[in-house]
Amino acid sequence: MSVSLLFQQPFGPWQVLEGFGVDHLRLGTQPIITSGLFAIDAARGWARTYSRFYRLALPSRTEGGVS
Repeated sequence: MSVSLLFQQPFGPWQVLEGFGVDHLRLGTQPIITSGLFAIDAARGWARTYSRFYRLALPSRTEGGVS
C-alpha cells in the first residue's frame, strides 16, 4: 500500500501518519491513520509503524487543496 502523506499528528504518546491509503488489497483506497510511527525516511519514501511498513507518496493536489 502506498500512503499519500498529509501530515504527522500526535496520537497519545505516539506520532502517527494520517493520509490516504492507495491500492490496499483488502481496504482498497481510502483515508487512513496508522499505528504508532517507529521510523520514517521521507526522502527514500518509506515509513515503519508498529504494525507494518508503508511506501510514501506525495499528496496529489487539485485546485483548492489536497484531494
